[in-house]
Amino acid sequence: MKPSTQDIIAAVQQTLKEKVAPLVDDPWGASALRSVDAILQHLHARVPVEGPVLYEDNDDIVSLLSSLRIDLASDDASLDQEIQQFLKAAANLKETAYPNVDRLADLNIQGRELVDKLLRLCVAKQGQASYRETRVNIRAYLDRHIERETAFFFPTFVGRPV
Repeated sequence: MKPSTQDIIAAVQQTLKEKVAPLVDDPWGASALRSVDAILQHLHARVPVEGPVLYEDNDDIVSLLSSLRIDLASDDASLDQEIQQFLKAAANLKETAYPNVDRLADLNIQGRELVDKLLRLCVAKQGQASYRETRVNIRAYLDRHIERETAFFFPTFVGRPV
């Protein structure tokens, strides 16, 4: 039987805990080992769901940026151009039979940076109704984003997967 990536991560954690940690007397070494354990715990939670979570989050960003009801071309032409390039890149990636996690992550970072720029513009234009609506939509997206990524981080701080 082929071990899953999660099985391999769990085995590494267990080996570090049972074979390496008892031999480490140095406080700095023990601290580094605990940090490695926390990172492995994070990866254990993240690996099986990262691709689908990124795919869903990218879809959510595309939906948010596609449905803007503000005239970005007149307010910030460069942001409008960046958003159009992002939407084109997202459409191209979606046509890929199986987009790899690195490409999904790169697109996600680009999309979240655009959401950040858009939010800053909305804050600057907060007196205008269309920008208030966009800001509410961004807040709703961010709430969904946090909910999606909770599975990556929550187990790291509440217990061991092994």
